[in-house]
Amino acid sequence: MSIAVSAVITRSRCLSSAIAGMCACVMAAGYSIATGLVGELPALEKTAIGGICFLIAAYVFFRTVKSEKTCEIHVSGTGQIRLRQVFKSGLSPVRKDAEYFGAGHPDVGYPVNQHGETVRLLPVSTLWSWLLILHLRHENGRNSILTILPDAVGEESFRALLVACRWIATRRAEDAR
Repeated sequence: MSIAVSAVITRSRCLSSAIAGMCACVMAAGYSIATGLVGELPALEKTAIGGICFLIAAYVFFRTVKSEKTCEIHVSGTGQIRLRQVFKSGLSPVRKDAEYFGAGHPDVGYPVNQHGETVRLLPVSTLWSWLLILHLRHENGRNSILTILPDAVGEESFRALLVACRWIATRRAEDAR
């Protein structure tokens, strides 16, 4: 059995809806506090708490919208994971730093990270039948978290990705013994 799988991970509508609902609830709580519907606080404190609630909700909402990127994940038959960000054009950005590399350097004018970056699945990852929270360590030591719900990749791709990640986690646990 081969665990090789490739999937394009897009924005999860379920997760986006949950975050938008949470932000709306925080804003409603802020409004209730600011208008005096809840609690008996001095006017300055009500206004400050209400304003802070609005700011937090707006920050979380816009930060979530901004940080959601489409990416490709490839898991090889040996368990190697490659992650690549997909841009609207479908291509990686083109390297234009000729002054850094030198005008005749072979990397100038070619896509950056064309095949993706090799990452390692960390043991703290969550692998549930309806949710994957992949904690990934990049080659440069940077960590990233990838939250995947079935609507972000499709049911079949989600199941295949779940099986592959569980296989990798099991294999790493056996190697650690």
